[in-house]
Amino acid sequence: TLNRPHKKNCFNTQLCHKLAQIFHNVAEEVQGYDYNCNTTDEDDDEQQQQVDDGSEGQLATIILKGAGKSFCAGADLSNPPNPLHQSSDLPHHLQHNPVHQMNRVGIPIIGALRGHVITGGFEL
Repeated sequence: TLNRPHKKNCFNTQLCHKLAQIFHNVAEEVQGYDYNCNTTDEDDDEQQQQVDDGSEGQLATIILKGAGKSFCAGADLSNPPNPLHQSSDLPHHLQHNPVHQMNRVGIPIIGALRGHVITGGFEL
């Protein structure tokens, strides 16, 4: 949850870094999931297939929402993230780019949109 309702959930440098960190951690966790399909013999005459979908205790999707009446009204102009850093392909900038980290996650991300969704809020 974007939790800056008093600013219509506008993102600043701190929020971008926190979102990037969260999505980085999720991407690392999801990449460690092991989805295997195993078969076992229950009887000599009958073979049953057992599927281990890896779902116990694992994330299936992420829902991103905004606190209050707005999803995200873009950048907080009183402390905006550096646009050069946000558009850079340099590894030390990508680690703080939430959109880049979201692309690494590997599971669906659902945006629960309502209210203001402007500029950078669309990108999220």
